[in-house]
Amino acid sequence: MIAKEELNILWSLEQTAKKYEDRVAVSDVNQELTWKGLVKKAQVIGAELSKKVQPGNPIPVLLEKSSETLAVMLGIVYAGCFYVPVNPMNPAERLRKIMEKLEPEVIILMRREKSSWKQSE
Repeated sequence: MIAKEELNILWSLEQTAKKYEDRVAVSDVNQELTWKGLVKKAQVIGAELSKKVQPGNPIPVLLEKSSETLAVMLGIVYAGCFYVPVNPMNPAERLRKIMEKLEPEVIILMRREKSSWKQSE
């Protein structure tokens, strides 16, 4: 039988990072993250988000697929929230309806001028 904590994605992530800390966890054309680096980046994002959002709330993520996006999604889980992947190429009306339904405190999206996550206030 599998222990309850072993079903948690963050527990599994941290166990993998302990075992393979310097191995590449994820890479794309912009960056490469080791397991240790992925956990650290996700924890930093989670800590920042937890200052802005109450646990259990949805956080829409309007990012293209990347290593950064994975770190952001895991950071959201570290903050005790849940991520909602949203295609930033959706028509404006669809995006409006999604945001209206979710009523998010924070929306994470890509800045045009550089590759880093941004919080709406």
